[in-house]
Amino acid sequence: MDTGGRAPTPETGPAPGAKRGRTLKLAIPFVGLVIVLAVLVSVIDVREALRAIAGADPAWVALAMALAVVLTFMSAFRLRLFCLAAGEPVGYRRCWSAVMASLTLNAVLPGRGGDFIKAYFLADRKGQGAVLLGVTLLERVVDVLVLAVLALIGALLAEMHGAAAAAALVACLPIGAFLALGFAHRVPVVGAKLQRLGVAARGAAKRPGLLAGATLLATVFWGIVVLIVWSLLRAVGAGVPIDATAGATPLAVLVGVLPLTISGIGTRDGMLVLLLRDYAPGELVFAAGLLYTAIAYWMLAALGLALLGRETLRKARAGEGPTASPPAPGRPGSGTLSDGQNRMYGDRDAH
Repeated sequence: MDTGGRAPTPETGPAPGAKRGRTLKLAIPFVGLVIVLAVLVSVIDVREALRAIAGADPAWVALAMALAVVLTFMSAFRLRLFCLAAGEPVGYRRCWSAVMASLTLNAVLPGRGGDFIKAYFLADRKGQGAVLLGVTLLERVVDVLVLAVLALIGALLAEMHGAAAAAALVACLPIGAFLALGFAHRVPVVGAKLQRLGVAARGAAKRPGLLAGATLLATVFWGIVVLIVWSLLRAVGAGVPIDATAGATPLAVLVGVLPLTISGIGTRDGMLVLLLRDYAPGELVFAAGLLYTAIAYWMLAALGLALLGRETLRKARAGEGPTASPPAPGRPGSGTLSDGQNRMYGDRDAH
């Protein structure tokens, strides 16, 4: 091949440092899982916890399973509200399918990484993927705020002073995150690249009614999660009051989201054991935590497996990722954005 007198540039693979970085990222959740479980095994009687699971009251477990299924439909409706608040009208069925697919991935990815895949499955046109990723970030910011407030209320009612202080501290984080999303486009040098990412936060700020509705639904959603954990504690014979459960569960969920272990196994359970140590034996709390993982992660992951396959196949058949461009109005086959879309993502944000 003619190289124009220039020496051919050899093709090089990823730098060794990049390979080590990827390997480290993959190894951390597994190493973290082993370490956390080893610590838990050293402080609780695992056989007693397994006996508690085997003898769990089926009625309470069935209630927890039913509530977990209900949460999938609520999660889809909540996602749709956040999309509408961001100016991205997405159908409910598409939202539910994306939610179920993400639940399957959450069972194997640390930090609930499957949540961010929803943006990929929902995006259909150029630039929409970044906007929907911003929707997912906004959804997570609101979740952190709601969880912190629920934990604060429950901890204060149960007089769990340490948990209350932690919840109050966590509540400050999402406020800063929301402001960061809203003003990301003004950051020098990289602001242009972050412009679409912050569309969700800026759009939601202009639609306070939709944002309030999505926040209210998020509050009900996480309140039901507290009920699920409380039901499972009752199932294994741990008589933990509902206010203490409300004070501990949100903080345990937040710790479980940290990308330290797979599906938050061990970290979430350990936090529950720590916060509820004055209310029930650690073995019973650990048993309830394992049941929660089995229901909220593994059961829902199995239910969403078919939806994950369908969404992946749909994307593969389309032959395009989330950067695909739709036909412009009045010009079939065109890949340009309409004037309204340009105003939404361009001129509007420039001000």
